[in-house]
Amino acid sequence: MFAAFKLTPSVPRTEEQVVMIMRDVIRGVHYLHSQGVMHLDLKIKNVVLVSGRAKIIDFGGCSRLINPRKQIGITIPFRPPGMSKIF
Repeated sequence: MFAAFKLTPSVPRTEEQVVMIMRDVIRGVHYLHSQGVMHLDLKIKNVVLVSGRAKIIDFGGCSRLINPRKQIGITIPFRPPGMSKIF
């Protein structure tokens, strides 16, 4: 059994740790997209550390990519101001 640890912004990380976490998340997103899946709710609360590797969790809001140029997903309270007309 592996222990999973949620990432929290309050825990200080070294530059090397941040690079490793971001690399794992980017690779995970790339894999999802290569499989035709959009996560739609990717944020720090949905990334955990398992055996020193970052893993994406909470796939409840996932969607299949039909037309990647037209589909978009975002957590509404965190949307950029310019996207308010879209939602």
